[in-house]
Amino acid sequence: MIKHTAIGLILSVLGWPAWAEIAVNPADVRDCFETNPEAHHHCLSVVLHPCAEADGARAGRVCLHRLQKQWDEVADDAESQVLMQASDDMQRWIRLRSPVWRETLTRNCQDVWIDLAAPATRDVQSACELLQTASWHYRMSDGDALLNDDYAALRADVESMEACVLETAHVGEEVSCTGLIAEGCTDEETGLRACLAEETLVWNVIAQSVLAYESGDEDQGQLRDMPSRSRGHHVVGCGRDDGSNHYAQCQLRTAARLAGELFLDTEGN
Repeated sequence: MIKHTAIGLILSVLGWPAWAEIAVNPADVRDCFETNPEAHHHCLSVVLHPCAEADGARAGRVCLHRLQKQWDEVADDAESQVLMQASDDMQRWIRLRSPVWRETLTRNCQDVWIDLAAPATRDVQSACELLQTASWHYRMSDGDALLNDDYAALRADVESMEACVLETAHVGEEVSCTGLIAEGCTDEETGLRACLAEETLVWNVIAQSVLAYESGDEDQGQLRDMPSRSRGHHVVGCGRDDGSNHYAQCQLRTAARLAGELFLDTEGN
């Protein structure tokens, strides 16, 4: 495994010829993930190793950008292979889960990055996005057990929230079901924003599944932008995604309202 101190050189490049050789290292990353099954953030230095000789902040950003593009490609290919064999429910979940997973930055990754490089660097987001994409690729290609565990946990949360909505939607109180998952997941390592993203995923899966059942429309991406939609008596007004908890909570409430309406519509048919 690459030592953390090696990333002190993460922004050093010897010249243009070295750039042409930059490539992802999925085999090394897989070995590290398997050694750290519950702590993939410890593998950040391994994921970043192809950029270990980038010299200077600008060269480092360019290298991370190129590396991200390559990881996106291999992750997309692995995801496509899984989707071809997955059930309809699993396909819907993977398509909703993938962007949430890749965009969620954890505190522990950011803490590791601070140990690896100067805290003043502005590339922490790029570095942690790389780690997330590599972790998603692992789940899609080698981490079947992790993927199945994720799906089982998601289904358990969905069932709990569906039961809550069924009890409250008739009196227009389905929004009272929101926040429960996010509150339970927030801890020292996982911030509220990441937990809100996880709970929004649960609500989106509920609404997506019911809508697909109701309409027979298998357009998996139709509910990705919940806050821009208008349905029934609810006009959605969350504004622009500014990355704030307020926006995430508004999106979550919108998803809950839509899920409640869909349940009531389905019951009436």
